[in-house]
Amino acid sequence: EILWVQEEPKNMGAWSYVAPRIATSLQGLTSEQGPGSRRTARFIGRAATATPATPLFKHHRREQRQIISEALDLSGGEG
Repeated sequence: EILWVQEEPKNMGAWSYVAPRIATSLQGLTSEQGPGSRRTARFIGRAATATPATPLFKHHRREQRQIISEALDLSGGEG
């Protein structure tokens, strides 16, 4: 699985710039590996928002824990 993990909200970090480039690169790789091997990158980070940070530090810490937990799959849950 290919993950893009960033602290910034989805609409403020590099994701919007790199996502199409990663997709193009992965298309080239998957075509070499044959049909049915399509790979994609998945975004992990804060949801898109108008502000770069949450107003309360406790919310920031909770979001940080969620991002790290999902990126490292510490929850033991689904994707």
